[in-house]
Amino acid sequence: EGYYARDFLNGLKAPENTSVLIKGERLTIRRASLSDADFMESVELDGPTKVGANAFYKCKNLETVKATNLEKIGEKAFYSCSSLETLELTGEEKTLSLGSRAFADCYNLKTLRILQTVCILCLIDIQHHLGIIPF
Repeated sequence: EGYYARDFLNGLKAPENTSVLIKGERLTIRRASLSDADFMESVELDGPTKVGANAFYKCKNLETVKATNLEKIGEKAFYSCSSLETLELTGEEKTLSLGSRAFADCYNLKTLRILQTVCILCLIDIQHHLGIIPF
C-alpha cells in the first residue's frame, strides 16, 4: 500500500533546519503524512514514486525539495510551503502527473529544475500553478 511517514516522525523532537531523506522503491508518501512539519528545511525523495495530496501542506520552513523518478504529485501536495525556494525533479520516468494547486501559495519559489522527460500537459500545469510565463 503506502508509506505513512508520520508513523515514524510522531513524537520525534527534531531540531529545526533538519534535512529529511526518504528512500525506497515504489513508495507513496501518503495524504497529509508530513503536513505542518515545521522542522524540515529540505527534503530529498530518492525512490518514492508518488506524493499524496497535502503530503507536505504548510511545511512553512521547507526551502528545498529534490525528487527522483516521481510519477505523481498529488493535489495541494506542497500547498502553502511559504519558504519553498528550490524544486528539482530528476529521473527516468516518462510522465509526471501534477495535481491541482500542487504548488499554490509557494510564493518564494525561485528555482525550478526539471531534468526528467515530462509530458507537456504537466509543464502547462506547473506554469499555471507557479505563475510562470512561458518563453
